[in-house]
Amino acid sequence: MARFDKWGDIALQVLLVALSIFEIVSARNVDQGSTLKLSSVYCTGSMEPAITCLDAVWVESEFAPEDIRVGDVISYRTEGDSPGYMHRVVERKEEGGTHYFLTKGDALDEPDPEWTPHTRVEWLVVGVERNFHSENAALRQQVNKAKKDLDMAQWQYESLYLHYCGVLPDAPCDTSPAKLNELFDLYLVFLDASCAFDEAYRLAWPYHQSQSGC
Repeated sequence: MARFDKWGDIALQVLLVALSIFEIVSARNVDQGSTLKLSSVYCTGSMEPAITCLDAVWVESEFAPEDIRVGDVISYRTEGDSPGYMHRVVERKEEGGTHYFLTKGDALDEPDPEWTPHTRVEWLVVGVERNFHSENAALRQQVNKAKKDLDMAQWQYESLYLHYCGVLPDAPCDTSPAKLNELFDLYLVFLDASCAFDEAYRLAWPYHQSQSGC
């Protein structure tokens, strides 16, 4: 009995590891005859922590627009020749026979600026393979650190500016030389952090257009 329990425990551990590697990300049954493709993820961090660039995602290209639900992750293209984006559906609507989806990156504060018609949806994400691209660990860490440093630098500068100048457009600022220098120093830190994030994002997203001044 002890030996059976031992091998039973080992089998259970193997099963749990397998389940941790492959995760179904939407509550739907995937047709065994469907066309699935394994796709990589850019290190932009927009879908963290649910999906990172260490992972690969299983995507389905054959689906009806009616099947896409709020909470699903889709890959879509904007107008023109822009690259695809992979974000989560937060709202949906139908107008004139066309289905539209409002999307948002899990790690982003605001939804994407435009509704996406179903004609520009390319893939529906149905699963995630964890740690499929461990070679992206250094780049992911660089992007996440640069974003964290930028957020901190922006918060420090804006907090001090509001402290000295207030929020009203015509409010007088305390313009003593020492405080102006303090503000200017924090502004330079903010600019450096902004350029560092810009460079890291360019490495993570090859279609990124670097900001001027960096």
